[in-house]
Formats: sequence, structure tokens, C-alpha cells
Amino acid sequence: MWSRARGSVDSGVDSVAIGGQASASSAAARSNGISSSTDEAAAGVGVGVVETLDHRNRHKDDEHKATLRKLYYHTVPVACAITCCTFIDRSNIALAAPVLLNDIGLTRAQFGLASSIMFVTYGLLMSPSALMFTVVSLRKWFAVIIVAWGVVTGLTGVIAAPGLNPSSSFAVLIVLRLLLGAAEAGTMPGCFFLLCRFLPKRELAFAYSWVLIFTVMAQVIGAPLGAVFIGRLDRKVFGLRGWELMFVVEGLITALFGLSIPFLVSDSITQAKWLTPEEKAWAFSQVSKEEAEEALEEEEGEKLEEQARTTAEGKKQPQKQQKKKQSVFAAAKEALQVVK
Repeated sequence: MWSRARGSVDSGVDSVAIGGQASASSAAARSNGISSSTDEAAAGVGVGVVETLDHRNRHKDDEHKATLRKLYYHTVPVACAITCCTFIDRSNIALAAPVLLNDIGLTRAQFGLASSIMFVTYGLLMSPSALMFTVVSLRKWFAVIIVAWGVVTGLTGVIAAPGLNPSSSFAVLIVLRLLLGAAEAGTMPGCFFLLCRFLPKRELAFAYSWVLIFTVMAQVIGAPLGAVFIGRLDRKVFGLRGWELMFVVEGLITALFGLSIPFLVSDSITQAKWLTPEEKAWAFSQVSKEEAEEALEEEEGEKLEEQARTTAEGKKQPQKQQKKKQSVFAAAKEALQVVK
């Protein structure tokens, strides 16, 4: 009886022990499963964060590229159009050379002088005209000079007006060409100034290359246009001969383009109505950052120059002391020789 009860107790203890081990193993399995699922969830959250950051960075890059394209579209075409107009209006006199010699009675020497004399005022007034972009404003000064040379170009078409003899026509042509050079003097500096105001430094070379391309495109556009007026118009239109009409029409187009400049050009990034506040902030930060870097480079250059100057003076100082010692020794020797 006693043995039977003891056996039942032992078997109960064993079953309890086995049940405890089973429950412990199941608990460990559950904890492992929970930890593994937690790690997987953490890894998924990390991947999601990285993807979100990458998406935001790509979105910002796309926005910045769109802003840069907008800056290009509102500055480079305007600069190219201004360049094209100035080169057409200064070179159209070469297309009218044969008829000018015949209709006005100019000699070849007079025509050569009239063609090239514009570069006297062009060269003398380039720097003052460029400074006016900062004194007046970018768009206002552009409008003034473009309208001015458009009017001068148009007036060139009436130098053969009735009542003017060849000498008078030649004098009027010289004056008009000098005024044309004065009006066009600030064109190329102004175009570069326009691009520098709106584009980062790293974009200027590509942007200005388009401006230079249109110095050539002006001849591609201007020569056929002049040929239409001079070669195809055998009769007068509005009382004007073909070459006279060429000057008047091209001058009128330029003057109208100059009047539209205040609506096409802004004075600065902060005043550009075609940029949103976020785009203005980014564009301004790009230009300002480069200006700050240039100032820092200048400051570092000045420091290097100062260090080089200090080093050179430090090298000269021992030489001066050595020369002074040599002079003292020489004086002492002379004194000893005098005593002896």
C-alpha cells in the first residue's frame, strides 16, 4: 500500500517536471519568435526610412533642377536675343555697301571710315555703360540702350533724304555710327551681368556659350533678311528704297524689343515674379554661397601673401644683422690699425 502511494507520487513529480520543461521550451520558442519578428520589423522600418529619405532627396533634386531650368528659360533666351539684335544692327551697313556707294555718292574710304568709327565710342563707353547697370537697374538700362540703338538704326535709313548732299549725308552717317557705338557699348557686359545675377557660377560657361553662338546666328539671320530688302525690292515702299527700308524695319523691331525688356527681365532673384518663394530661396542661396566662397578664397589668398611677406622679411632680417656685424668688425679693424 505504501509502495503504491509512493510510486504514484513519483510519477506525479515526473509529470510535473516534464510539463515544466515543455512549458519552458514553448516559452523560449515564443520569445525567439517575438525577437525575430521584432528584428524583422525594425529592419523593415529602417529600409522604409532610407527609402523615404532617398525619395525626398530625389524630389528635392528634381525641384532644384526645375528651378535651374526656369532660371535658364528666363535669362539665356533674353541675352541671346539682345546679342542677336546688336550684331544685326551694327553689321547691316555692310549689306548696304553697294547701294550706299551709288545712292549717296560715298567713296570707298568714306564708307570704310563710317563702318568702323562706331568702335571708337563702343570701346570708350563700354565700362561706363556697364557700371550703369548697377547705378540705374538691370532692366531699365537695358531698355534705354536697346531703344536708343534701335532709333539710331532706324534713322540711318533716312540719311539720303531729299536736300542732303553727299557730304552732308556722310557727316550724318558718321554721327549716327558714333551714337550706335555709344548705345551698344554696354550690351555684352550687360548680358554677362544678367547671367551672373541669376545663375550659379558653375552654369555660367554653358549659358554664355549660347550668347556667343548668337553672335554668329545674327549673321545667319541678318544676311538673308537684308538680302530680301535690298535685292528683292525693286520699287520704293512708303517712299523708301530697299536699303532704307531695311534700316527702318530692323531699327523698329529693336526699339519695340527694348520696350518689352522691363516685362521680360527682373533686376534680381528676389524681385523675379516668375519664381516661387522656395525657388527664390534656393537660387539666392546658390549664388550667395559662391560669392561667400570667393570672398573666403580672397581672404585666404591675402593671408598667404602676408605669410610669404613675413617669411621674406624674416629671411632678410638675419642678412641685415650679418651685414651690420660685418660693418662693425670692419670699423673695429680700421680703429685698431689707426691705433697701431
